[in-house]
Order: sequence, then structure tokens, then C-alpha cells
Amino acid sequence: MSLDKKVDADALLAMEREEMVDTVIASHLDTSRRRGHGLITIDPTDYRYLVARNSDDEGFFLIWEGSDKNTDFTEDVYEACAEEAQRAGLKAAYHVYARYNLFQTENVRFYQIPDRILVDFGLDLRNDSFSEDDDQ
Repeated sequence: MSLDKKVDADALLAMEREEMVDTVIASHLDTSRRRGHGLITIDPTDYRYLVARNSDDEGFFLIWEGSDKNTDFTEDVYEACAEEAQRAGLKAAYHVYARYNLFQTENVRFYQIPDRILVDFGLDLRNDSFSEDDDQ
């Protein structure tokens, strides 16, 4: 899989849900090659948030409806993710990609959009060289 667009914070935040799902999976696959198995994509018509699982049967959830919509991880969203994981037969260990984390629990590993994806693609967040704001 290859990405057509330049990967930067603005491009990530402008993505539609389907593009974001592909990018999350691609970013994880890029880093997981060093750690072992990649992600197995879940049929998007069956779930609202669940997009993939790993070989340990842990779910990967994307809370994303676009940059201008509510993309917060809240208690209600957590409960929906837990229900989807149970329905899919997954363990109670959830990997959640969202813009903001407003609910915390010990069985959730939170990944902030776009920061975590940029890191997974090997971009240093302390360096603005990947941003398109370089109009000098």
C-alpha cells in the first residue's frame, strides 16, 4: 500500500474516514514490521469504530468523522467500542485513535490523531520540517 498524498498534520486532519482508516493501518504496519505481525482489517460495514485487529485479538478503533466533526474519545464512545469488541470476539484491550482523549481506563491505549500517525511514519514532531507551513 502506498499513500498518494504528502503525510503531514494538515493532510491527515483533512482526510475522510476511509482515507484515515487506510492511513492508520499503513502507519501501524510500517512500525509493526519491526515488531512482528501487522493488522487484520475489519469489514467497515459491520462496525462504526472497529477497523482492525492484531494477531493477539486486540481491537483497533478509529474515532473519526472528519476534522470538522466530533472526534473525541468519551465514555459513551468507549462503551460503543467495548460492545463492538465483544461482538467481534476480541480481548478487552483496545487501541484507540482519536483527536482528543476525554475518558481514561486501563484497558485503552490511546493514540492521538495526527501526532501518533506522524510518529509512526517516522516524522519528528519536534521538527516542523514536515509541515506545509514552510512558505518562506
